[in-house]
Amino acid sequence: MHTFNYGHTVFHYNSDLSGVIHVVREGSGLRDSREDAYIPGEALLAFAAHYVRNRRISALEDASDAEILGIQKEDLS
Repeated sequence: MHTFNYGHTVFHYNSDLSGVIHVVREGSGLRDSREDAYIPGEALLAFAAHYVRNRRISALEDASDAEILGIQKEDLS
């Protein structure tokens, strides 16, 4: 089991993300409670892939012809 800390959030997971990821959110400030979530590793990977896919699609849709082709704008004239 591995652990990753991000601020007040702790992830406990298998190195290959198999099984369940245990996410613990420790309270901070006005909220001093603790919240636990158990997320299937494949669901978290699918969510991350969906997010990255949408970002890449958006970047491609916003790219110029030169950016898509990987050339300088001057080369298009």
